Amino acid sequence: MLKIDLHIHTMPTAWEESFEFSLEQLEQHVSEQRIDAIAITNHNTFDLEQYEEIREALAGKCAVFPGVEVSALKSHILIIDSEDNARRLKDSCEQLNAALRDDVSRSLENHELQSIFPWIGDAIVIPHYQKDPGISQESLAKLGQLVTAVETSSLGKARRLSKQGQIGHPAVCFTDYRFGVDEALIAGERYRPTGVFLTTDSVSFGAIKSGIKDGVRFSSDGSEDIEFAPGLTLVKGVNLILGRRSTGKSYTLKRVAALFEESDVYHITQGELVNEGLEDAFYNNLGQRFSGARRSYMSRLRPLMSEAKHNGNAAARSRAIRDYLKSLKSYAESSSQSDCYSRCALHHAVSLEKPKSTDTAELIDATKLLLKSSDNADLVEKHVGRERLCCLLKSLVERSTNEAKQEECIELSNKVIKRVRQSLKVSAVDVYPEPYLCEAFEKEAYSRRLSELLDLCWTPKLVADDGGAAFSDYSIKVSRCKFAKANDVKAVLGADASVQLGGITNKKSQEYIDRLISLQGDMDLSLGLFDIKVRMEDEKGAALSGGQRTECVFVGKLNEAYGKSVVLIDEPESSFDNPFLSKTIAGRIRELAKSSTVVVATHNQVLGFDLKPDKVFVARFDRDTGRYSMLSGSPHDRMLTAGEYGESTSDAMLEILEAGKVSYDNRRAYYGGLGQ
Repeated sequence: MLKIDLHIHTMPTAWEESFEFSLEQLEQHVSEQRIDAIAITNHNTFDLEQYEEIREALAGKCAVFPGVEVSALKSHILIIDSEDNARRLKDSCEQLNAALRDDVSRSLENHELQSIFPWIGDAIVIPHYQKDPGISQESLAKLGQLVTAVETSSLGKARRLSKQGQIGHPAVCFTDYRFGVDEALIAGERYRPTGVFLTTDSVSFGAIKSGIKDGVRFSSDGSEDIEFAPGLTLVKGVNLILGRRSTGKSYTLKRVAALFEESDVYHITQGELVNEGLEDAFYNNLGQRFSGARRSYMSRLRPLMSEAKHNGNAAARSRAIRDYLKSLKSYAESSSQSDCYSRCALHHAVSLEKPKSTDTAELIDATKLLLKSSDNADLVEKHVGRERLCCLLKSLVERSTNEAKQEECIELSNKVIKRVRQSLKVSAVDVYPEPYLCEAFEKEAYSRRLSELLDLCWTPKLVADDGGAAFSDYSIKVSRCKFAKANDVKAVLGADASVQLGGITNKKSQEYIDRLISLQGDMDLSLGLFDIKVRMEDEKGAALSGGQRTECVFVGKLNEAYGKSVVLIDEPESSFDNPFLSKTIAGRIRELAKSSTVVVATHNQVLGFDLKPDKVFVARFDRDTGRYSMLSGSPHDRMLTAGEYGESTSDAMLEILEAGKVSYDNRRAYYGGLGQ
């Protein structure tokens, strides 16, 4: 097996931030990651002199191939040549620089690419795929057999594409790192994919090109497992990482996460459960989870508030009545001043009433649906008959046409009435006002009924209880009640600071509604009518304690993790008692591990044993050398190993989980003595 990393940057170009190349970082990368072959692939540039220096420095450590990352076909394409052909790559890159001199951001067309690199058929060609800027399927087809593999943005994505085998090319993932950006790589603060493996023992260019086409591997043992560090692989199932404090457990989890797309990983970080279990954070998160359900519940009131806003508040409704009465009085006082204008019938005419809406349009749509149905055409024909449906549709269309004509005639008539009445205003007699009192009474009645409804909604009431469906020992209960503070009303409405609602919660229902409908802006006023409170209770009906809240957070996160490729859990045991970990958590994690790769970092003996891990890792830190190491193996193996070094599985696990064999024997003696 060979490990290769064919996408390495060693000099700044116009396509990245400036950096100073560090040969030390590159040498460390090659050494620690046990890489057998690399390629120098700077953007649209190849520096032959620097390449020769790097090749000489790494002689005997790994093969170094000349390459370039070309902007072409609206993507980035790696073109890698053999060590003996570095000069022809240099010549082609000089032509490339000349082609891009006027516009360095330009992307080559396919014919330009093959003209500048006429020997491309002999090279390793790897375009970006599902990695920005990714090549399109159309452009990938244009390159055809020239493509050796495609490069993705994560090891997990490359692994998935290789399994699917739908793109017709192997998928790879390389570091794409700028060696020299900072010292973070040396400090162990960079978590990056480190290359792929080939089933060949030769580092010749031809062997590597053939090896890539034959199919890459993602672990040094050639298995389907995930290799996150040299010689360390994760299995599908439960992977347990044990270790004392500051031995690299959290670092390892981050390193694993970096191999996958963010959407593929669910990471429960250290301390996250405790922080989210704090009372304010817990109930804020719970409220956010139910925000969609709240909007759905309140949506039935939305049209009611829209109608109320259309009717206006109490002051507007009173003003409309006063204006009508004033117009009526003015008409009565001026009616004795009859003239030729006021004697016209249209002078006193009122607008024609619009026809009531019908369901004709809905029936037309329903009939069309029946006629178009193919799945149930036999039943439609049997019970109704297509001919009768066609007759019905014809009649409905005729009626709809007549209704539309009638509505149009009334609308035109009202326009004529309005225009004539405007022209007749030269009369000394005021125009007879449009009747309004019936409409006013309807608006007042609507306001009273809406306020009565709000009074009912302000009476505290339980509206939902899941009965422990989500959390077996605890129930989620949702109740409605009056808002306690004006700021709570503003918060649910999403109102800005300029909106003044002080004292609104002290108002009676009619005044309360008036304050809401007087607000300016595009807000869902129904959300401000009453509060929806979400709480959780234990089996005794009591509010949850801090520990119980943290338990709920943990169970909820495990539920959310279903469907993720990788689930990382960092020391979850804080604030939990051992019975909860054993009876609830261990079983849920095992269930989750049936479909995901689960990695748990812990030093808790209950989780350590009750999880029944499929693989165990023991993290170590040597204070004398300042180096980290990791033993690994099956919990059923006699020895856990790290390269050629091995240690008894029982001793290694007892040291972490039971504080050593002496402490374990003392407890065993104590428990044995209790039974005597």
